[in-house]
Amino acid sequence: MREFALRLIGSILLVFVVGILLFPYPVCLADDKEVAQRDKSAGKDVSRNEVEISVFMNREEAEKLAEKIRGSGFETVVREHKTEDERTVFGVFVIIHGESPQVTQIPSSAGIDIKGTPKDIFSRSASYFHGGLTVSEIYTDNAFNTRTDRKSDLSTVFSPNVWISVPRVNQKPSGLNLIDPRSSGGLSLSREMVETDRRYQAFMLFQSDIPVHSKNSPSGNTVTYNAQGGFAYNSLSGLSIAVNDEFSRYYETPDTSVLLPPEEVDRYRSNLFYALLSYDTGSRLRFRVDYSYFLLNYDDERNAGRDRADNSLSTYIFYKLRSKTALFFEYAFSDIRYSNDAALNGRENNFFLGVEWNITAKSKGSVKAGYGFRDFTVSATNNKPFVFEGKVEHNFTPKTSLVFTASRRTDETNIPSTSFVLTNACELRYQQILTSKITGYVDLGYTRDSYGEDLTFGGETAKRRDNLYQASLGFQYAFRKWLKAGISYAYIDRVSNFPDFNYTTNTLWLRLTGSL
Repeated sequence: MREFALRLIGSILLVFVVGILLFPYPVCLADDKEVAQRDKSAGKDVSRNEVEISVFMNREEAEKLAEKIRGSGFETVVREHKTEDERTVFGVFVIIHGESPQVTQIPSSAGIDIKGTPKDIFSRSASYFHGGLTVSEIYTDNAFNTRTDRKSDLSTVFSPNVWISVPRVNQKPSGLNLIDPRSSGGLSLSREMVETDRRYQAFMLFQSDIPVHSKNSPSGNTVTYNAQGGFAYNSLSGLSIAVNDEFSRYYETPDTSVLLPPEEVDRYRSNLFYALLSYDTGSRLRFRVDYSYFLLNYDDERNAGRDRADNSLSTYIFYKLRSKTALFFEYAFSDIRYSNDAALNGRENNFFLGVEWNITAKSKGSVKAGYGFRDFTVSATNNKPFVFEGKVEHNFTPKTSLVFTASRRTDETNIPSTSFVLTNACELRYQQILTSKITGYVDLGYTRDSYGEDLTFGGETAKRRDNLYQASLGFQYAFRKWLKAGISYAYIDRVSNFPDFNYTTNTLWLRLTGSL
């Protein structure tokens, strides 16, 4: 722990010393230099503030308003937003330069007609408090994911959720992703830096799944819940801070790989603390430091050997090629400590080179690749795989979007005789707004798990390899803004080099959601 603390302090000092040394000699982009020179000649500070004045459902109308405002002598930009129901809207922002943007007034009599704007999305009529309830009917033909002796199940689940936000907004705040207990640090993908035009944002969120009727429940009728809280602050000097904490009570999806009776559900509690510090020099360089502390505790004594605590630290250096494109270097370190199995204790060191872009409202993404080193403190087993991660989002039209994610990483094992799992995963999600009330999606996924050591089972000894194929399809119908219904179907097929671990599962969901 002492060594880790020294690494944390050293990384932060290194990042900011480099930033301080380089900041006095900024290399501005062409656009940035032009703006800086113009503001300097006018005796202004180069800091800028953006004020959102209207929101439209299509880009063409937003651009028309932006053009009218430019004709009145103001600098404007159109930005894309996602609403709570995942619809795309376009906001018109006025850019105000200087230390005191509040003294600049936008005349209300500029001849601008903004009738029909969905003001309730971001207006002052937004509420601090929001809540909702989803009632689901779930049918599955293989509740415990077994090859033989398949058992079907029909269950009813109530899912309440509440969240509070300051300042008040109608769009649900972006918190941490759901915890993945097999991933080092608790998250299967790196955390994204959320861009926001607000100076600060604080929120609390609680959601739960409560099964009320089930004969062969995959969860063992477990009541699950997830509670999150977060605070983010963005200063005009380029410094951004975000702190989040997530507590979860959940269970592992039944999986014959753990060699236990399917009715014995593995329930656990987890907590993830995550802090992010970013500094933009205002030129080509940006620095970022992430720290997380992840705790995992299983309920049953048979899983005591899987309880663990992960300390993780990541440092980034970004070099901006263009205003919306940057190259970056990342170093990620994790110290993984098991409570009752010292043989699994280890350290991960990952080195990445990557590129991120947000060129237009249609295309944004990030891709990184490098090498990882997993050293176990007790055994001589070492793992040095090629690792990568990528996410690409593209909006073909305001109604059509595509998201692709892919990764190769080292995960924690769930089989006692092995020490790690090398996971290759990819997912493709296509979403289409069919009408003003109907939205549909198609999701395709593939995961390959390669266990590090030999497994002996059924008279055969080999390194286990699992291939998991997933496909899902869903539709949502909005009766009202506050009342929606949905139907979705999912197919899962696992093929292993140990045939006893093969299975296929079909699941159907019917949902009705009401929200405030």
